[in-house]
Amino acid sequence: MQLCGHCGSEVKEGFTVCAGCGANLRRSLWPIIIGGLAVVFGVAMLLDALLALTSNFFWALRNGGIGGVLVLVGYLIFRSGWEKQWYRRNA
Repeated sequence: MQLCGHCGSEVKEGFTVCAGCGANLRRSLWPIIIGGLAVVFGVAMLLDALLALTSNFFWALRNGGIGGVLVLVGYLIFRSGWEKQWYRRNA
């Protein structure tokens, strides 16, 4: 048994709607989109830095560091949106 995040009622396993208040258990879409975009841009910066490594080392080092940070932050944002949470439209 799990508890509703809004009213505290017990919700049976496998159910995604609370019988007490009507809240839905679902994933939030925006962190998944924003996190995914940050990961994609971070990987693009890492690849760009790898290609520029022979011509301009310091530029490649800077962009590689920024790309690595973007990948890490994007992953953390994506992971936070992947967990299901209780939402109510009228709350």
